[in-house]
Amino acid sequence: METQRVPKRLVVSIFFSLILLGLGHVWQLASPRLDQTLFLTYHTIFGIFSGVFALAIFLTFYFTQEVRNLSYNMILGNSFFLVGALDLLHTMALPGLPFTFSGNPETVAWVWLLSRLLFVIGLLWAFRVGRRATTEFSKEHGLIWSLLILITIVLMSLYGIDALPRLQTPEGALSPLKLGLAGVGLLLYVYAIVRYTEDMQERDTPGRIYFLIGLWLLVFSEVALIIYPKPVDPMTLLGHFFKVAGLGLMFTSVFIKNVRIPYQTLHEQSRELRYSVSDLQSAIEVSTWEIRHQNDLLARANEKLQQDLVATRAIQEAVFPNEGASLGDITFHFEINPLDELSGDFINYYPIDHDHTAFYIMDVAGHGLTSAMLGVLASNAVLESVHRESKDVNKIMPDQVLKQLFNIYNQSAFPDEAHLVMLFGIYHHDSSEVILSTAGLNVRPIVIPRGEAPRYVDIPGGFPISRLAEFVTPVFENYSIPVKAGDKLLLYTDGLLEMRRDDWDEAALLEFVRRHHRDDGETLRTALSELVKELHLDMEQADDISFAILEADVS
Repeated sequence: METQRVPKRLVVSIFFSLILLGLGHVWQLASPRLDQTLFLTYHTIFGIFSGVFALAIFLTFYFTQEVRNLSYNMILGNSFFLVGALDLLHTMALPGLPFTFSGNPETVAWVWLLSRLLFVIGLLWAFRVGRRATTEFSKEHGLIWSLLILITIVLMSLYGIDALPRLQTPEGALSPLKLGLAGVGLLLYVYAIVRYTEDMQERDTPGRIYFLIGLWLLVFSEVALIIYPKPVDPMTLLGHFFKVAGLGLMFTSVFIKNVRIPYQTLHEQSRELRYSVSDLQSAIEVSTWEIRHQNDLLARANEKLQQDLVATRAIQEAVFPNEGASLGDITFHFEINPLDELSGDFINYYPIDHDHTAFYIMDVAGHGLTSAMLGVLASNAVLESVHRESKDVNKIMPDQVLKQLFNIYNQSAFPDEAHLVMLFGIYHHDSSEVILSTAGLNVRPIVIPRGEAPRYVDIPGGFPISRLAEFVTPVFENYSIPVKAGDKLLLYTDGLLEMRRDDWDEAALLEFVRRHHRDDGETLRTALSELVKELHLDMEQADDISFAILEADVS
């Protein structure tokens, strides 16, 4: 176990106290008696100071009790209250004062003895409870109990002092009873010092060192007051001096711990935030100006961002194909309803040659600018995939295009967490056939044959386009759908099924299409568009909502 270093200030204080005791003894031998008036003057001054210091300690504990509700602080505070009040009572009870409380020497002796015993008992109680224990006992109740003890002692001093054993001899010296009780009190003080020193092993802060020095000075005070033969001996004044000095150091300790240290901490924190009491108003004004300035900058940046988003959306819409475009014997109708300013859904169709038309619907994970930019890059990757497969146009198949897209995606610098799902198809004009392949799109297209009931199409296979080539080898499959004149094919993203209506699902969508299956493609697009707007009059969309209709023209 590491030996704790004895604080230098404690050693110096004990050394000088011993010197003062020696000098006091020499003074006692040279001048055995003090002038009565001089003694009363200094005794009164010392008594008032010791009472004031003790009561100041009590007030510090009392008004900081709500912060942590510690039993230690409540017990110590009320102990200081009793010793402070009894010291003032003891001072006013001395015979010879014009405003004496009692004038009975026995009252003076008993008040002095009881104040010491009650104080040291309070110290030991607090040290035994420890610094961390809390209490639900209110500070007001603690003060009431202390007042009851004080009132009991006052009444005893006024009306019952003759019933108590005498503490002074007829010659004015200390009786054996008082010497014995004072000796017990002195030993309790020493024991209290031992307990407090053991507690200081954890942390010997300056405040605790001052408190320990104060305890030692109270011990020297008791020694000086015990060994005096008469009340007016010079050693009596030295004992009271030690008492004032000890309580003063204890007040310094309590003030440092409960007032100065928290204030310094608050001050240092305030200084770190570049505030102080003197320039608080100017700092607030500066901060207000800075906040307004930052708000203006933020507003301008937000306005610029909104302008950029509007411009970006215009650019994105320019990238989308023309609505209602006819490519040979088929016509495309589509609509994209973005959740935010920019869409994460993409639709495109374009001729590969005069006999083949490619088309796709894509849903990029996420929303907003990031998804929109990723969608543009992915659209370019789709074009590159078709280009790589276009050496023999008649052999281009959607599953191979998706496989090429998956490889290109994994060779590019797309973010690892980014991915997309899509449905890619090729329309063969010569055979009137649509071949589809899916890459993880979790909704089924709807075939709407002319004059027949619409039905869902289950396309097998498919895996999202993502940077998982290291772990997965995706399988894409083709699905062929014959298309006759007047037939339609409805493609859409999952946002169309996630519209916020309790009775809206795949069956409801199929029923809606069934009611409009005789409409042409443009009319069906308009009906779906009105439905989307109607369902979102009072609530926001949950996702981007996009759909496309491929319609085979009637000859």
